[in-house]
Amino acid sequence: MRLSSCLLPFLAGSLGLAQSVAADTVTIFASQDNTMFQSATGNLSNGAGIRAFFGANASGNIRRYLVQFDVAGAVPLGSTITSVTFEIQPLGIAPGSPGGLMRDVHRMTQAWGEGNSNSNTPGGHGAPSQSGDATWLHTFYSSSFWTTPGGDFVPTPSGTFDINTYGRKQLSSPSMASDAQGWLDNPATNFGWVLKDQLENPSSAVAIGSREDTFPNSAPTLTIEYNPPSGTISTFCDPAQNNSTGFPTVLSGALGAPVGSGLHLEASSGPPTQFGYFLVGTGIDQPGVALGSGFLCLSLQAPNVLGRYNVGGGALSSVGLFDAGGVLQNVVGTSTVGSGFDVPTDLPLPGTPTITAGSTWHFQLWHRENAGDSNFSNGLSVTF
Repeated sequence: MRLSSCLLPFLAGSLGLAQSVAADTVTIFASQDNTMFQSATGNLSNGAGIRAFFGANASGNIRRYLVQFDVAGAVPLGSTITSVTFEIQPLGIAPGSPGGLMRDVHRMTQAWGEGNSNSNTPGGHGAPSQSGDATWLHTFYSSSFWTTPGGDFVPTPSGTFDINTYGRKQLSSPSMASDAQGWLDNPATNFGWVLKDQLENPSSAVAIGSREDTFPNSAPTLTIEYNPPSGTISTFCDPAQNNSTGFPTVLSGALGAPVGSGLHLEASSGPPTQFGYFLVGTGIDQPGVALGSGFLCLSLQAPNVLGRYNVGGGALSSVGLFDAGGVLQNVVGTSTVGSGFDVPTDLPLPGTPTITAGSTWHFQLWHRENAGDSNFSNGLSVTF
């Protein structure tokens, strides 16, 4: 697929420009999740199923949903998290469930696991626990245990919400943002959350999409808004998909260059003799949009926009060719060292905004593949 045919509609100025200044946003999928089914033996779990559950069924048997997000892998160290939005997709509500039931999100205090148990669909009764599964009794089946059956968590909920309809549900609170900040600052304490019905009375159960549910908008996500520290560079969508050499194309950067914005970009491990150029955007999207053989991880969701450094000539062009060693050699004179690209202050975006101190922008390399296909490098988020 040709990049230009996919991206030109987004570069024509039809979307409003949202300059990224200080605050940034990233949306990630769960790194693991599981359902604990109330059981005297801990013999039920659902680590690999496409459904997850919390509340109690008509017989009063309780289910609780465990979920964890890799915050430290998505947000630059030293950032300040300003808000989080946890989204789930309700797929079933117990027949006869009374309306207005309140559900709580609690921060977990012990590590737990996701094994290969799979209760399939609808899945509300659980499946035999497998090695490493979290269960009502076990943190990791079958040899590690919770201090309290049903999981160890902070008694005061981080958030409270209700579920009365099947629309995608957004959960957000200052305490949930505080939890995420703690996981960023000290990843070893990230044991995720547990979702439970507040009273856990009969017929309060809810089924939601788990992280294994590949149907669009069914899997749980966490959207994090944060203020990154200044003068930092972090990666996203890293590593990229392998290119035709069998390895991913690597994008790296360094601040302090003597020209333009002070950012110099380099691309390596690319397919020799093929050409490429750099992209810049106002937001990121992980795992990104599949285009060609790779993933575009610069967000196309409004109000975000992206631009290409191969238009307008002069400093706004970055076109280069990969040499025999896979290093992108600049062929348009916009690199003081011959390879890579010296990022100018001006941006190839509607209105020609400029890079300013304290602003955050996101970069990725597009390149041609040997068979006429296209691919992408990993991405860089840079706070100037």
